[in-house]
Amino acid sequence: MAYKQIQGIYKIVNSTDGLFYIGSTISIYTRWANHRFHLRRDRHPNLYLQHAWNKYGEKSFKIEILEEVMDRDNLIEREQYYLDLYKPFADTGKGYNILKEAGNTLGFKFSPETKALWSKQRTGRKHTPEAKELIRQHSLQHRHSDESKQKMSAGKLGRYVSEEQRQKISQTLRAKDRLWKSILDKYPDRQELITLLNTKLYKDLSILWRLSIYSIVDLRKFLNIGPKKKLWENIVDKYADKQELVNLLTTKSYRESAKLLGCSEELVFILKCKLQLLVKN
Repeated sequence: MAYKQIQGIYKIVNSTDGLFYIGSTISIYTRWANHRFHLRRDRHPNLYLQHAWNKYGEKSFKIEILEEVMDRDNLIEREQYYLDLYKPFADTGKGYNILKEAGNTLGFKFSPETKALWSKQRTGRKHTPEAKELIRQHSLQHRHSDESKQKMSAGKLGRYVSEEQRQKISQTLRAKDRLWKSILDKYPDRQELITLLNTKLYKDLSILWRLSIYSIVDLRKFLNIGPKKKLWENIVDKYADKQELVNLLTTKSYRESAKLLGCSEELVFILKCKLQLLVKN
């Protein structure tokens, strides 16, 4: 079942002792999934919440919606209202919130122990397919407000670019141009090159050819290749009986599904999302 997108204020409640954490987000259940993802891996940035999770277990925690906020610009204001109302702050023993001001870490100094733990947690860290999809969904949902766009536009007005900077930009663009054009020499058979561009992920081609994704897009334009069909759509098209594909995805692990379908585990996760096979825990 797909996540229901609810924008507003939420709290993560420990049913064992009644302590809770308050937050705001543009998508409550997606944010809850993100919290659980880090908590399950003992990598949550909020050490108080992480310690409680480790002590009492996942089954002791649930999410509750305090308020659905229609206007995104009011999220921080409403979060602050509930922080002031309940005061769920870790330093007072009443909750798990570290900061007393909603959405603002400016001026707050984390302890050396916290910084050392974060550094250790991130060493050698690799995102799983689920995490990558959550990050992608969050990026798709984020949109700059009209006010932000106006500020960014105003900041660029009258901006002076020196001759030296112009030359550096020009050299960079020419170098990128040469890079993707060098790929043409490696593939005298244009059909082979077009097949690669249509069947491989951009990130895989980026690693193979040591090109940026933007250069690969330019290469597609140069070869006059139309819009790329999404890889998950290609897999779906191979199955005339869609139930057969659904059965495969629901009975096999990510690794087994990826091997059988000839794709990455990340693509298997996207397939499940598109076919709404992910069950909200």
